[in-house]
Amino acid sequence: MKKTLISAAALMLVMGAASAHAEGMKGGLGFHNVEAPIGIRHWMSEQMAVDLGIGFSSADAGSETLTGFTIEAGLPISLKKWDKVNFMLRPGLVYNTEDVFYDDGINPPSKEKFNTFGVSGEFEVEVQLAENFTVSAAHGLGFQSQKLDVSGAESVTGFSTIGNNFTTIGFHVYLW
Repeated sequence: MKKTLISAAALMLVMGAASAHAEGMKGGLGFHNVEAPIGIRHWMSEQMAVDLGIGFSSADAGSETLTGFTIEAGLPISLKKWDKVNFMLRPGLVYNTEDVFYDDGINPPSKEKFNTFGVSGEFEVEVQLAENFTVSAAHGLGFQSQKLDVSGAESVTGFSTIGNNFTTIGFHVYLW
């Protein structure tokens, strides 16, 4: 699963490499996915950008510390632009791993990893509110595969619609 995520992220970067030196390169800090809120968006050309984001968590649970990590990548492709609005198609990938307590009913509960891999295709609208500040929201389709990292565990897969509402709107502050 990790190899698939790394390969897909590398493919997205290679796809945009040809236009990496285009006029008007613009990048900034922000996020698209609330699970990976420390991120960047970099426009490699007028038509294509790369999004990368990370997220992490840590919580004390008695004598154990539960941690989590998320990495997210996307390839916004501009489909239509107006004066201060950009309508995009955004394919994306997300990988999340987090500690959970596992109780099989036989052995004492143990701390195990729960892994999620997702692929999405979204339509995103990015609206420029100030010269270098935008907000965005998206909706589309997503596929997820989840698995508890214990012997004999089976993957659970699902397909669903996805969307962001007012509490999960992304933003970008363009700094370069």
